Amino acid sequence: MNNIISQLDSFPIIAALKDIESVKIAMNTTPRVCFILGGDIISAPKMVKALKIAGKKVFVHIDMIAGMGTDKAAVKYVARAWKPDGIITTRKNLIKCAKDEGLMTVQRIFLLDSTSIKSGITMINNSKPDIVEVVPGVISKAITEIKSSIHQQVIAGGMITDIQEVKSALKAGAKGISTSSKEIWKYVE
Repeated sequence: MNNIISQLDSFPIIAALKDIESVKIAMNTTPRVCFILGGDIISAPKMVKALKIAGKKVFVHIDMIAGMGTDKAAVKYVARAWKPDGIITTRKNLIKCAKDEGLMTVQRIFLLDSTSIKSGITMINNSKPDIVEVVPGVISKAITEIKSSIHQQVIAGGMITDIQEVKSALKAGAKGISTSSKEIWKYVE
């Protein structure tokens, strides 16, 4: 886990990848951590392998892979056959299974209102993921509130499309920024 955090210390941008074309671009760009947020059971393992060969840390959003179930068997299969560094999920029941398989875990929470912040914090404290991704990541106030209520590092994701939004999320306490915006992948402080 510290290896991933040290990667974000040196470069806080995470490449959010939805297809093989974006993987090809990410293989030769600065982000050291990649989130696979698309594909299917045929293409996703190829994306993981290519990114690992390129020296990237790879997380698979298991809920978003077409043809993949979202149960413990799917987590075990991904861990053993695809060998990513971790998984991303909105499902608290998959966190423990992924940890048992030796994977790092990112719990993704969606913020709609103040109630979703409170329920998200409760879910995080119960499931104990390694890292939390807050979506949308453009709500700095929510990032600060969540960060102050949990022990995990926070990643801001979703709707971040410019450098000012990156800076705001980092200032609010985010450890990293997950984005599909290729221009932001080049971000330098």
